[in-house]
Amino acid sequence: MEIIIYKSHVKELGGAAVDSSNAATTYSYIELKDGQFLKSVGVSYGLNGVLQLAFEEGEEVELHVYKSSLLSDNDNSLVLVAIKRASDKIFAFKMPISNISIPIKIGMYLLYALGIFTIPFLGIGLILIWFGWKLRPIVKLTDELKKIKIYVDNLKDAIVI
Repeated sequence: MEIIIYKSHVKELGGAAVDSSNAATTYSYIELKDGQFLKSVGVSYGLNGVLQLAFEEGEEVELHVYKSSLLSDNDNSLVLVAIKRASDKIFAFKMPISNISIPIKIGMYLLYALGIFTIPFLGIGLILIWFGWKLRPIVKLTDELKKIKIYVDNLKDAIVI
């Protein structure tokens, strides 16, 4: 997990694609006044309003951005996790996380174990091992989302939206 903090004024917001099913907006880019350029940034609806307001008012912000290749097919996937405005108020994204990773991990390891024992039976074990292997990205994603939630929970006086 990598959280990068950018402190600058937002110079320009690129084209936005709204995904109502995930309650998020993805900006093609966010350009900062200090010359930094963030590509393909996902922003939740709650934080989008705060970001647009900071952009319109031209105030300096601190953007807490999560970088991961697990969240999309794009190698440079960025997600805005929190925004600190000039008023020192921090607005953070509430992560919708449950403890689903534990049953998925158990299922993955169970498929591996069953797969090893059932290899002699017409290769069924290889299919089970393959299904277990396919669960790995889901396990990694839920683990990373938990880390983001912990990061947000540790932001002092953050307004979670």
